[in-house]
Amino acid sequence: IIGRPNVGKSTLLNALTETNRAIVSPIAGTTRDAVDEIVERKGHLFRFVDTAGIRRKGKTKMMAEKLSVIMARKHLEAADVSLLVIGLVSIVCSFLPLMTVIDALLITRILVQFIGQIVAVVLLRRRAPAMERPYRIWLYPAPCFVALAGWLFVFGTAGWKLIMFGLGTLLAGLLLFLVWSWRTRRWPFAPAVVEA
Repeated sequence: IIGRPNVGKSTLLNALTETNRAIVSPIAGTTRDAVDEIVERKGHLFRFVDTAGIRRKGKTKMMAEKLSVIMARKHLEAADVSLLVIGLVSIVCSFLPLMTVIDALLITRILVQFIGQIVAVVLLRRRAPAMERPYRIWLYPAPCFVALAGWLFVFGTAGWKLIMFGLGTLLAGLLLFLVWSWRTRRWPFAPAVVEA
């Protein structure tokens, strides 16, 4: 079972083998070593191998990850049949023009990263004013508002289809996060801790 990091290879192995042999985590790069499991179906033995995620060559930095990719490729060469796992977003984006995908990714990044960071800085300053910080923003809060105005301008001039795509992606991500945190009982659904 091959594919990019965090596309569901370990989940697929567990589903195919009806076990919990592979560790499943939302953190990319959890599987470093190949995990294999033998399953018998209708008198035939099948050996499924879950491999580490394979990134493009320029994206692989750490030596452990490079070795994991080398081992994943060796398992790929030795396999009789390979299952390529790709994410749902990749499937959807393959039906769209490339420029639309790039614009939509930029709009989503503006919402999630750039505007989100500005809001986080302002909230952190207001809720924890005495907190020690490793940096200072000169002329605070003016740089935050100038950056926010610039990013809102880029966001607002993108066209309504891309804006709706960006907002839809953000809402879908928020909804998936809330479902995941509810199922795993993590924040904001974590049980209250009572100190004695």
